[in-house]
Amino acid sequence: MVENVEPLFRSTVYKVNRVVLARLASEEYFRRFWWIVLPAPVAGAFLLATGVQSLQAIGMLGILWPTSIPTRAFFITSKSGKLLEQGVAAIVEADAIYFTTGEHGFKLHISSVRSMKRRHGFFVITLRKFEFVPIPVSAIDKPEEFESFVSTELSKFLSE
Repeated sequence: MVENVEPLFRSTVYKVNRVVLARLASEEYFRRFWWIVLPAPVAGAFLLATGVQSLQAIGMLGILWPTSIPTRAFFITSKSGKLLEQGVAAIVEADAIYFTTGEHGFKLHISSVRSMKRRHGFFVITLRKFEFVPIPVSAIDKPEEFESFVSTELSKFLSE
């Protein structure tokens, strides 16, 4: 953060439960990779219905694989989940968004943001490296202005 510069937006300190974070991660995974997730159970059902025993076992794995996504999401988000459970504040400046607990935190350059959507009471900020960060809508004083600012900044970087 740049000292002596008033941030454009500052959230209140918020916490995100790890189970909620895993649910958001699962949903992001399904939304982004539905074209991979959907054919596996369809092919699995076909193999289960028409295959011999060994193919039926592969078919069963194809059907069950999507059910493992929420569990994997819980473990994948464990590091960021620990930080978000402590309580963080989001501080938005012209070129970056800072997430800080006071002692620890991280910085996101606006240029690394791919998109931002409102989902389930959160602003879900998706990054270019298939990562995301949630900010509760209730933690931002002026959510419409925040959403407008981020979309304006995103359009600047996407048009370059």
